Amino acid sequence: MAPVFSVMDASDPSMSGCDGVYIAADGRTLAGLNPPASVSPSARINTETQYKNSRATAAAADRVAKELQAQGYNPRNLSSLPPDELRKAFASAKVPLAQEDKALGSYNYTQVLAALSCPTWDSRIGGSEATGYSYVSPAKEQGGCGSCIAFAAAAIAETAVAVAYDMRTNTNDFSEQWMFFCNGMYTPACTSGWYMREALDVLVQKSIPTEANYPYTAAPGTCALVSSPERRPNGAFSSVTLNDIELAKQHIREWGAVTTSFAVYTDFFNWLPPNPYKWDRISMLSGYHQVAVVGYNDSG
Repeated sequence: MAPVFSVMDASDPSMSGCDGVYIAADGRTLAGLNPPASVSPSARINTETQYKNSRATAAAADRVAKELQAQGYNPRNLSSLPPDELRKAFASAKVPLAQEDKALGSYNYTQVLAALSCPTWDSRIGGSEATGYSYVSPAKEQGGCGSCIAFAAAAIAETAVAVAYDMRTNTNDFSEQWMFFCNGMYTPACTSGWYMREALDVLVQKSIPTEANYPYTAAPGTCALVSSPERRPNGAFSSVTLNDIELAKQHIREWGAVTTSFAVYTDFFNWLPPNPYKWDRISMLSGYHQVAVVGYNDSG
């Protein structure tokens, strides 16, 4: 796996663009995900290939964008650009319309166009540029329980509802306690973690109540309703599995976030920001961690 995740603090004025994903700053607990059986060394290689392809797409888009700008065109407004002029820009920039290369990465014409139109996205500011909207709820601390699955599920649900209602500020706060300990469908535990597909199944089948209804304690409880009445978002959730980075980015643009996991190796526990973490290929596997991804940056 080739994760490029960095800590992001929404209160830090030096953070701009989309540099990674939120990770709780206090007492980071990195445990709790049971990966599906399909996660294997071959799956990790596939992830690295997709990452390489994504970087190749971004590099091609960057060169074409510079050529378009030199000709007086706005790369983000491709709908007004004659197709012939766009292809001329590819030729002038010496960028193939498509590329198949295991070493350098592969891409197709459609992927480069998507990267040109929206090279960055940050759902915390409502899009590729500041809009006055923030679709992302604050990062939360899971404590000493391997409940990252519940936190990731709640986070993407909070973001999706904020987008659906076009909320200027995401005030949604859904219950990780209920999701992990009280869902009535599955019985995860702090010491053994959970499967993301099961958490998504709970979201689709039962939705999710608010944090006020079932406050998080990082431990099993009675599952008694703390604050009445029990409230859940209107409508129904649905889920989709995305195995293509470009489709994942499109989903982020449409619904604010996706959830994914990354492998945690022992070298991660010695890592410090601001440099993105990348496995040193020597350290042993420690486990897996589920996160919500709220943006991307193809420009580096």
